[in-house]
Amino acid sequence: MGKVKVFNVQVFENFPATFLARMEDLASGALITQASLSTVTYKIFDESGIRPGNHLFSGSVTIASSVHDTLKLDNRCKKDKVGFNFQHTLAGTNFPTGNSVLLLEYTFTPVAGASQAYGLFFKIKVAPTRSSGSSAGSGSGFGQGGFGETPAGGVG
Repeated sequence: MGKVKVFNVQVFENFPATFLARMEDLASGALITQASLSTVTYKIFDESGIRPGNHLFSGSVTIASSVHDTLKLDNRCKKDKVGFNFQHTLAGTNFPTGNSVLLLEYTFTPVAGASQAYGLFFKIKVAPTRSSGSSAGSGSGFGQGGFGETPAGGVG
């Protein structure tokens, strides 16, 4: 397996967050495309609770709306001038507790099969808000850590 990189990001409790990455296929090194993937799934683990590593949430990612066949560059890319080809927004219900640390694991399964699957990892610090539903955070904590790097294993 290639080099693994974990991106450190911060989100606000009970607010949605969008995670961005530039992803490459682990085997070929080519940028991922919608046609190159059969599934993308995610799991969220508690890294700071009573039982660290406890699985909290999981789901499937809709490839058609989250994987871009060409790199995108917009005002969410603060650390990178190349762009991203993966974006996924998770609901605020995935981040229910401030002052906690979560691990978000994405698994990309290419059409070549599960034996060729690779991951994308975000370590998330969930910041508390003064009251749920307040305007603090106004809807996002973007997973932008690490842009500008493209280590093997597909993250960057």
